[in-house]
Amino acid sequence: MVKTLAKLALTAALGIASSFWFSTRPASVQTPGGDPNGPNKGPVEFDPEVSGTPDATQRAVARDVPGFGGFFINPAKPDRLQVFLIDPERSTDAVKASLSTHLKDYPSFDLGKVDILQGQYGFAQLQAWQDRLTTEVLPLPGVVYIDNQEGKNRVEIGIEIEVARKLVLARAGELGVPAEAIEFEIAAAAENDDLDDPIRPVLGGIAIESQPPGGGDPDGGTCTLGFIARRSGVSGFVTAAHCTETVGLVDGDSFHQPYISGRIGVEAVDPPTFRGGVCPGSYDCRFSDTVWVRLDGSIGSSHGWLAYPEFAGNGATWNGQMYSISSVGTFPVGHAIQKIGQTSGRTAGVITNTNINIWNPETSVYQLYQHRADYGRAGGDSGGPVYYPQPNNNVVLAGIHWGSGGYFSDIQYMQWQQELGPLDIVVQGGGGGGR
Repeated sequence: MVKTLAKLALTAALGIASSFWFSTRPASVQTPGGDPNGPNKGPVEFDPEVSGTPDATQRAVARDVPGFGGFFINPAKPDRLQVFLIDPERSTDAVKASLSTHLKDYPSFDLGKVDILQGQYGFAQLQAWQDRLTTEVLPLPGVVYIDNQEGKNRVEIGIEIEVARKLVLARAGELGVPAEAIEFEIAAAAENDDLDDPIRPVLGGIAIESQPPGGGDPDGGTCTLGFIARRSGVSGFVTAAHCTETVGLVDGDSFHQPYISGRIGVEAVDPPTFRGGVCPGSYDCRFSDTVWVRLDGSIGSSHGWLAYPEFAGNGATWNGQMYSISSVGTFPVGHAIQKIGQTSGRTAGVITNTNINIWNPETSVYQLYQHRADYGRAGGDSGGPVYYPQPNNNVVLAGIHWGSGGYFSDIQYMQWQQELGPLDIVVQGGGGGGR
């Protein structure tokens, strides 16, 4: 897919006699929707309280403690939880009690280690501003993403170029969002990213390539198999939706491993986009960049297992070691995370943002409630598994990598009924090892 850039003259909007380059989005994107073979869906009702999602825990604590401003992990203090409170003197005991109830959704936390920070805004207020800015500001030229950044107690807005700041602040002021509550980050627009030996049985982390019906050039290019997943008892796998010919439409792309001529399955579930509700304007949206591919009957698979290559620099080097998916989970800002991609191999970093709303200029779709991490990545890594390693060669699966900025789709959101639906992912028995 080719990134589309258009030169926009901003003289009238910015009061300056020059023009700048921005990623742009068409006025209306006609992406097929409804059921995989039907018309466009209408607005999808977003339920932020789905158990196990990053937002659900933050919102639950905010309901218990009105002055709660968000929690995160400082990578310099990975064993301690950082919590913003508007009134620390009055709310500390209440927030600790609430955290002890709700943090069961996050593995490996010591609830006795909590640092209280002075906050200025409540989490619920910041979330309301993010939702409003998503519909009114995210479509503006030069805006990349909008995030309720719990690690800063601010709404964080990613922009491609500095002059977009003035456009954003003007519109935010009209919406009643104070400039002091907004923090800007210069961020490139998302681009979709590019173990490449024949591997049977297939498993998560290896190279795949898609091809449109009837043959021809690969449409999505080379990607990475995310993880094996049974859907309604049928064996298949999950990878990035932009690896297919059309996001939001089941058009029958075949998938091959590692490259064309080694067919392993066919696209079966590519959830339709929707409009309205939390989706900006007349644009098309989804909650994940994922697709489910049904494996051909002759193809064996290692259900619940990931190929575990060496760290970055040896992307195609794999000695047969495998790790098992022992559980699925979600993690806050600042938590350590890893990803596997067929190009860059295994890379590590920390989560920098959760629940970002971001425009993908290569698919013409708004990706809502995505996450971002600073692990290394390269072309071909799209579709790769994102996870947190555990003892005894196990991992907690967190999502699917899809974008060059370290963007990934959440494992819980992708299993909503309007996305892929419930998936059988976890290995039976556990315990990693070699092949």
